[in-house]
Formats: sequence, C-alpha cells, structure tokens
Amino acid sequence: MMISTKGRYALRVMLDLALNKDDKYISLNEIAHRQDISLKYLEAIIRMLNKAGYVNSLRGVKGGYKLAKDAKDYSVGEIIRLTENGLALVNCEGYGEECTCERAPQCLTMPIWKNLDNLINSYLDNLSLFDVINQDYKI
Repeated sequence: MMISTKGRYALRVMLDLALNKDDKYISLNEIAHRQDISLKYLEAIIRMLNKAGYVNSLRGVKGGYKLAKDAKDYSVGEIIRLTENGLALVNCEGYGEECTCERAPQCLTMPIWKNLDNLINSYLDNLSLFDVINQDYKI
C-alpha cells in the first residue's frame, strides 16, 4: 500500500485547519501557502473533504474553510480512506469483506493480509487529528 499525495495532503489540510481554527474560515490561498500545495490540487482535495462533510465552506471576502467538527472527532483513518478510496494492502479478489476469489478457501496468505489490514486500520482509526497535533501517539 502506498498512500498518494492526495491522501497525505488531505491529512495536512485537515491538520492545518485544526491548528488555525480560531472560529474563522481559512482561505485556500492561506492553506496552499502554509502547506506548499498548488492551489489547483488543493481545490480538488478540499472539494472532496467538503462533499464528505469534513469541512464547512463560506463564500465571499471572509470566506474559506473550517473543520465541521472538533479535531478529536476525526480519525486519520477516515481521512486517508476517503481520499484513497480505501486502504487495501494487496490487489486480490479474495481480500476484503466480500470474497470472490475461487482460491480463498486454500489461500494461505489471505490471513496475513487481513490481519495486517486490521492492524493498520485500527491504528489509523484510533489516531485523531487532535492526537497528531499533540503528538499523543506511539510510533
């Protein structure tokens, strides 16, 4: 599994909004400048976050974006899964909830991928934006 720039940047955007909240909306230009992300790429990412309800938007001179919920209410896992369309470790038909692979009953490696997937998802799901900001997590 490789997390793309879209996933990494989305996490950075969410952290930026959490760190700079002060109950005001933050412009994309500010975020793009602080995070060194192209405005065009940032627009695509923020559109995805907005559509999912992770951020609120306001148009106009004092417009911009802010988190829809408190930083402690967002898990790193949900942000990454949204932008990456999942976190599958392997590209296998027998992997995941709905197994369609004919080899699944005799596949000796499937439990490895499922267990590793569970560990990674559990770790990321139990890590909130608040935890990352406060560096309150174990490496």
